[in-house]
Amino acid sequence: MGPPDPTANHPAENALIGAALINKAAAETVATIPGPAWHHPTHARWATAITQHVAAGQPIDIVTLAATLQTLGGWREDDTAGLLAASANSPVTTNHRAYAALILDAWHDRRYRNTLHEISRDGLPVDTAIQALTDLAETTDSGNAFVDVDDLLDGADPMPTLLTRTDGTNLITAGHLTWLQAAPGIGKSFLACHLACQLIPVHHARNVIFWDFETNPKAIVNRMLDLGAHVDDIRDSFRIVKHPRAQTGHQIARQARDLDAPVVILDGVAESIANQGLDENVASDVAQWVNTTVRPIQETGAAVVLIDHSRVEPGKRGARGSSHKLAACDLALELTLVASYSRTKAGKVAIKIVKDRYALVGALGSTAAIMHITPNGGGTTKIELRPENEHPSGEWVPTHVMELVSRYLEGNPNSGIRLTRQMVKAKNETIDVALEWLARDGYVSESAGDRGARLFNSIRPYREDAEQ
Repeated sequence: MGPPDPTANHPAENALIGAALINKAAAETVATIPGPAWHHPTHARWATAITQHVAAGQPIDIVTLAATLQTLGGWREDDTAGLLAASANSPVTTNHRAYAALILDAWHDRRYRNTLHEISRDGLPVDTAIQALTDLAETTDSGNAFVDVDDLLDGADPMPTLLTRTDGTNLITAGHLTWLQAAPGIGKSFLACHLACQLIPVHHARNVIFWDFETNPKAIVNRMLDLGAHVDDIRDSFRIVKHPRAQTGHQIARQARDLDAPVVILDGVAESIANQGLDENVASDVAQWVNTTVRPIQETGAAVVLIDHSRVEPGKRGARGSSHKLAACDLALELTLVASYSRTKAGKVAIKIVKDRYALVGALGSTAAIMHITPNGGGTTKIELRPENEHPSGEWVPTHVMELVSRYLEGNPNSGIRLTRQMVKAKNETIDVALEWLARDGYVSESAGDRGARLFNSIRPYREDAEQ
């Protein structure tokens, strides 16, 4: 047997695995270590199982890990003895962070050696070699393990600046991860292209990046044209990733940084995860995909918008697959059909808030916007994101109170303004506005009573759901 690999630290790997079998905090430390950092293949298999248990909140011991490894197809006869030995020989379980640091140091050493070997072997140009080493240094620098609190105290909190409603309110924040989810054919890609159409005329010096695993590039360009994007804007500021399955998150992040991209849209989350040999139903696989594919792009300061499918189970929050998708994102929006649409028929889609980590958009379960899709002449389509209670005129409409007033008048004809205010639970000024809109839109009639009294009668029922 030759000398041990100088870039591996198998004792530290074994000690951390053993500590994880005894100490919950050590198991959580295992889950923070990237898969490639484990040099010994057996340790890598064990770490994968431990990470999956941590993500799912499951107990960790030799018996439970054996069951998981059997499910993953990775259990071997000598695993029991190996795990027993690891737990028995782990020097001090509370030193798990120190063991992790040793493992990561060894991994970084391997990466540097491999990069230098590639530079020497391939004779890379100086600029390319410097860039490769710089990119590596950015991901391995551990000289300062702490956040600069001064930067946090001095800097303003990030606010939404992208995906604008008709009233000027923005929904998406730069540097944040937004998960768009819906059933097939509801309008996820339409909304993503609408976002791009809003940006490319404004940011001529910057580029929107579209990383699509589902649709061919020609269809994407046609959709942009259908939404009214100008040919020159598409040519100058819209970038579609070529060979999407051959690109990595770090490569796209480098492009996003070079292009100063305000947003990167990834369409086809399930396909992207599967492209890496991972399973969207497994929490540890989703976590690995997010950390290797999505986070590097976020770190450039671009907003990352992921397009995914909704869950089919009733009452379940988040996108299809592992719940770690919901845990990983900053904002999750679900699109639901309000009124069907086509190339010749206008329709509506509600954009509901499934998660808003920083409370920048709205309350959980509320409607962030109603997407109005209207066919125009000449084969183009107009999309507007309106507030839930916005009338086509742009004025505020108290739809909930309008329904309360309508229901009251349906059972109480010839009601005066004073009695209506007494019987409907809402502010007087809101009831007055509701009556005005009901009368204007033909739901309520108004007539004069004795001594100039205003009397109201229902013409037809008004319902808030129908309005949306």
